[in-house]
Amino acid sequence: MKSQIHSLKNSKIICYGSLNIDYVYQVEEIASPGETINSKSLEIFPGGKGANQALAAARAGGHVHHAGKIGHDGEWMLSGLQSDEIDTSNVVISDEVTGHAVIQVDSSGENSIVLFGGANQNITKQEIEKTLSKFDQDTILMIQNETSEIKHILNTAIEREMFVCLNPSPISNTIHKLDISRIGLLVVNEIEAQALGGESSDQMQNLRKKCPSAIIVKTQGSDGGVVLLPDNEEIITYHAKEVVAVDTTAAGDTFLGFLVAGLSNGDEITEAINSACRAAEHCVTVQGAQSSIPHRKQLD
Repeated sequence: MKSQIHSLKNSKIICYGSLNIDYVYQVEEIASPGETINSKSLEIFPGGKGANQALAAARAGGHVHHAGKIGHDGEWMLSGLQSDEIDTSNVVISDEVTGHAVIQVDSSGENSIVLFGGANQNITKQEIEKTLSKFDQDTILMIQNETSEIKHILNTAIEREMFVCLNPSPISNTIHKLDISRIGLLVVNEIEAQALGGESSDQMQNLRKKCPSAIIVKTQGSDGGVVLLPDNEEIITYHAKEVVAVDTTAAGDTFLGFLVAGLSNGDEITEAINSACRAAEHCVTVQGAQSSIPHRKQLD
């Protein structure tokens, strides 16, 4: 099977996405309304879907830039990205509070999460235009749905003829209002696929109508997933290997980052998908989010 994406070889990658501080509390049971409980521990990690995906793309061998917005309280997170050779010069540091998540994890592994967008939700159109003016059609843009002005990021990138990869997570009304007809890659999980393509057996074809020239990837966790290529009605199934999963937190972000990096390295789509699968399988066998994202050499 031949790829439609040879022109992406040697592309730069810019991830315009969220940077969060994750506050993880280990508890016996998740607090009920009105209840005060003690936690057994507190751990603080760098997170955010955008940062996770940028890190995965870098560890897969991509030439990655990250753009976003943090407060002074989040500056420490940049050194972690920089240590993986990610260019963070387009991260705006403001007087606002960095986005963060308060996460309770109980003794059975269930969690409850309160997300505060913070600086992620205060990205301006002017900041977007200033950043994206530095990139051209030799660029892959990765975007998710944890920042403000997603529509402006998408439209500005399309105007600059970038190859846009959209991961519509978390799904919301903002996503439904986007014109995604000119994106190059759509990566959705089963919930997102249902929200955008409906519940029918024509789900992938419905997604094709929304983005007619995109590579469409629907991930299905341990069951693998399916792919629909431009100008091809054949739905391709890919399979995941059976592993013992201990933490699935960053599996989707790892898959996407490795997939995009593979395309930027000129890999055929089947090769890029296979590498992304192996990376996600490795990821779920390790505790943590960013700490569980493998480097490409670990998969050889």
